[in-house]
Amino acid sequence: MGKTIGILGGMGPLATADLFRKITCLTKASCDNDHIRVYIDSNARIPDRTAAILSGGTNPVPEMTSALRHLEACGADCIIMPCNTAHYFLPKLQAETKLPFLSMLEATAKACAKFYPGKTAAVLATKGTLATGLYEKALEKEGVSFVIPDDGEKDVLMHLIYDVVKASKPLAPEEETWRELLEGLRKKGADYFILGCTELPIVADTLPVEGPFIDPTAELAKAAIRFCGTLTDRRERLEELDAQSLLDRMAQMEQEGTTFMNKQKQDTRRRRFVAPIVVAIVMSVLMAGLIWLFLWAAVVVGVVIALVQRVREIERGEEDDARNY
Repeated sequence: MGKTIGILGGMGPLATADLFRKITCLTKASCDNDHIRVYIDSNARIPDRTAAILSGGTNPVPEMTSALRHLEACGADCIIMPCNTAHYFLPKLQAETKLPFLSMLEATAKACAKFYPGKTAAVLATKGTLATGLYEKALEKEGVSFVIPDDGEKDVLMHLIYDVVKASKPLAPEEETWRELLEGLRKKGADYFILGCTELPIVADTLPVEGPFIDPTAELAKAAIRFCGTLTDRRERLEELDAQSLLDRMAQMEQEGTTFMNKQKQDTRRRRFVAPIVVAIVMSVLMAGLIWLFLWAAVVVGVVIALVQRVREIERGEEDDARNY
């Protein structure tokens, strides 16, 4: 039996769904059975992590520990958290279990060093994540240079994360805000952007503003896939996970020998399903038409026979019998 993944989620629910989607899309699988078993506890009752760090808000660790216990009971072999800020509490959580936690921050720092050697990253994250200095430590360990947003830019990031994505508001009106934020950081020397809050990949995937970006959610997904001993897709980076990307991936897999049901087969199956229904309808219509035709023919023949008989009676002088008709 292969290894399994436990997602300690709910921080927030959309970010949790995004991580699961990326695990699925990044796994090199030729059929359903090739995918990894994933347990998800999307515990939306976990208190806000940034509030706990910056302003003494409710401690999120008890609820996070509750979700951890559920994942242990399910049989997860590793734990991942789709929340950058939550990694501030990772040491306390790791002390509560023998299961290994895979760090989103470490996976991201390694990806930065691999894909953008000698380049400067801009760390886009919540005020809570930036206040902890966790990303700075992870990036410094890998020798990655970086810039940190100023207070005004942090306010913009908090607006996008909390007032828009977490509030389920439309992103389209924020396109110019997002563009100006990135341009401002480019002027400070940023060559690419770390989407250091799990709501930000949703922003980057939705708004048509160029990066380039490092997606910590995708990097965490790949780390979990590798932990389970499953090959990731040959593409080392995942810029988008929209419908077109999935179609492109299927085309690539077909070239590598994976067989999908093609359009011709789909059309054949559709015809096999529809054909009997069409035949039944046509036969019903024909039968109904034949029955009506038979009835009308019978009526016409009856009338003709009656008229012929009447004419003969008249010729024989039997008019008095007309009352019989």
